[in-house]
Amino acid sequence: MSTEVVLALGVLGVTLGGLTLFHLGRVRGLVVCLVAALTIAPFALLRLGTLPAVPTVGIAAPVPSVTTYGILVAGATAVLLLEGKLQRLSLAVLPAVLYLLVGVVALWPRTPELVSGAVHLLTVAGCWVVGVAVGRVLGRADPRTGRALAYALVAVTGLLAASVAFQVLVEGSAVVRASGIFGHPATLGKIAVITTGLLLPLSLSPDRSTRRAGVWALALGFAMTAPTLSRANILGLLVVVVVWAVLQPGVRHRNRRVLLTVLAGAAFVPVLSRLLGRFQTDSAGGDRPELLAAGLRQLAADPWIGTGPNRFVTEVSGHEWIVAQTGYPVHNTFVLAAAELGVPGALLMLLPVLVALRLAVPALRTRGTRGDVARGTFAMLAGIASVGLTGWAVLQQPIAELLFLVVGVLAGWSSALRREEVAEEAAGAARGRDATEPVAGEGRATSLRVGPARRTATR
Repeated sequence: MSTEVVLALGVLGVTLGGLTLFHLGRVRGLVVCLVAALTIAPFALLRLGTLPAVPTVGIAAPVPSVTTYGILVAGATAVLLLEGKLQRLSLAVLPAVLYLLVGVVALWPRTPELVSGAVHLLTVAGCWVVGVAVGRVLGRADPRTGRALAYALVAVTGLLAASVAFQVLVEGSAVVRASGIFGHPATLGKIAVITTGLLLPLSLSPDRSTRRAGVWALALGFAMTAPTLSRANILGLLVVVVVWAVLQPGVRHRNRRVLLTVLAGAAFVPVLSRLLGRFQTDSAGGDRPELLAAGLRQLAADPWIGTGPNRFVTEVSGHEWIVAQTGYPVHNTFVLAAAELGVPGALLMLLPVLVALRLAVPALRTRGTRGDVARGTFAMLAGIASVGLTGWAVLQQPIAELLFLVVGVLAGWSSALRREEVAEEAAGAARGRDATEPVAGEGRATSLRVGPARRTATR
């Protein structure tokens, strides 16, 4: 990207971002800008190094880059630190951050691709921090923030669905798998799976505008994923919908639950025959079994330290022919994370997700917004886990950043709602104690009905 293009994009981004922040306020403006930067504008504005003649495939670029979303995340995190508004929940990423810093300094070779991978994972950690802060604002029952988030998501999914429709209309039958504005078809589906975690509870919001935007964004997410013929992502979306429907308590929103299930199924009916054709011609998923075996051998050989982030292909291609031949890492998110970071590092990176699950599980059968948020969290994580079992790009930028932002928002939202419930219970208990407090001079509890007649009688 030329210097002139970078400057033009920078000026345009700063102008649009400033106008958005001014019009919507700091938190809502940040939500809109960050969602846009992670989905429709994940640009590298500046590369801090020279790209190799034959760049390797990894979870990040071959050299460190300054990205649109990286600037937003770094700025928002710095503001939270300077203003002392960092939530305790945000500290779930601190062990992983410290591990990465120690790894870059002492454990792994400090090559450009490794530094790029480390910066990427640090940005992922920052997305969790920012997401928790946004979730806390959502938990204050402020309809404007939820509305801004829903509008941002419906705008993003609408643009992405339009790009898929345009590609299909222009290229016609030449389109085997639609990819829209991205270089790979699977990116669209991963965005759809991840954003359903927010859209499902937003589609049940008390605010009418938020509900409508949430439902439209869900429908657009299904529509843009179907033409990609991405088996893992389509399955992931179906897992999300089925888990969400099963977890619903009682008959609440039964019609919407049925409608969502029918909508999800109907979106994929037109491409069913093509999906079945893909299964018949390539049931094993290409070289996935051989790549998985190579990844497991690498993990067994170095389970504690790993190759370092973004270095799996570089390190393993020297002794695994399938990696050298294909140029791809192991197609399993969990094995790849453990192989690159070591098992301890992978578990530390997974800690925020476990914290979000810990907040969600006790409220899965709870009615109301807190239950909706918990079910959205659990359903989305079930869907993205199914995607990660046969793919590696969940760890890739900017998908990993989007995932941790959404999980952070859901965790912060759930935590804030729980705090409100605890505060209301404490206030109710205090009112109950006041109502039964003994009157001075009497040995038994009385009601609050202490009128003039009672006072006269006790003089």
